[in-house]
Amino acid sequence: MNKVKSELRIGILGGGIAGLSCALALRQRAGIEHVCVFESDSRLDLPHRQGHGLILMQNGVQALQALGVAALLDQSTPLKQAFFQDEAGHILQSDQLDDVYSVSRLAIINGLLAALPAESVIYQHRTQQIELNYQADAVHAVHFQSGDMLHHDDVDLLIDATGVRSPLCQALNGDLKRPFSPVKEIVTSTYMPELAAQLSSRFVKTSFAERGLAFGLLAPTAERVIGFLQFDSTRYAPPKQQTDIGYFLQSVLVDAPQIVRTYLQNADLSTAHVWHPVDADMLPRWHNRNSIAIGDAAHPLLPFTSQGVSAALEDSIMLADAIREMDGETIPQLLTRFSQKRRAEIRPFIDGGRKILHHFMEDSAEFVLPYVDGSESALADHLVQANGRL
Repeated sequence: MNKVKSELRIGILGGGIAGLSCALALRQRAGIEHVCVFESDSRLDLPHRQGHGLILMQNGVQALQALGVAALLDQSTPLKQAFFQDEAGHILQSDQLDDVYSVSRLAIINGLLAALPAESVIYQHRTQQIELNYQADAVHAVHFQSGDMLHHDDVDLLIDATGVRSPLCQALNGDLKRPFSPVKEIVTSTYMPELAAQLSSRFVKTSFAERGLAFGLLAPTAERVIGFLQFDSTRYAPPKQQTDIGYFLQSVLVDAPQIVRTYLQNADLSTAHVWHPVDADMLPRWHNRNSIAIGDAAHPLLPFTSQGVSAALEDSIMLADAIREMDGETIPQLLTRFSQKRRAEIRPFIDGGRKILHHFMEDSAEFVLPYVDGSESALADHLVQANGRL
């Protein structure tokens, strides 16, 4: 690590999984100490921001291992089997899983925060506007709702990890809109130790043939169960109010298998929400000369992939490694090279998600796995090559 790289000043917008993992990767893998995360929530609210849980595929687990925080998975559930059943409870397919986890968002956030110096995160700094210098093709300033401003002279590189409403991508791409997927999700989580024990290390997903419905169950801890409904919004109008979610779930799943009805009868809907996933190709631009977007900000993935978090973790490691290995490159050259490489690596996730979406919408008789396996990822090969160069 030469002095120029080690003294880079990097600002990260967003203290979610993408932003925190990027800060940690930059510190650990690129040796950069001047990394600051600007987070909209308060110090107390960040770990409890609305979120339930997720399936972390093999590449996501590898990423946490590479960041030295895989111990956070000790309190999560290793998934050993995935069962796919029809609405009568008949098994359509059963898959063995390896190095796949059901994990809560809270566990990942807390694990990343614990590995970072407390001063790495500046709270209550929600991005209000990104001001571009069009002539220089660079970010001129970031304006926060607090009234503070991050000037281009304050950082050498700005990373936007704020998610699908990325202010950087909006600024770079003008009025370009990202269309929503016709398949929506209602995500819930509930304290249900008995059902969690019944599920144990299994992921159970029920498909309702020719009805545009699927319901998944998994237990990220020994006490909590996540239940999520995927539904075709061209057939079922999404509930408009929080209070309508319970009735909606009960009405469309009235004849569901017993395990689904058991969950719904006891589900805590206080934090349930309707998720409107984006179904968009990669934006024309997600970087300029001194800034780049990562994670959902750059490439939102359909929830069918189960790769949103894993892909964001990949971005963090690969960007940090690219900075560590930059030799004679300028930051604009580095960002161009990195962006081109990641676009090619993300493409299988986008294509895989759309394949699953197509079969869901068309009620195809052909069975297609409702997730994109981690073997589609370039991370394993990247880590082997990067470790060989260390």
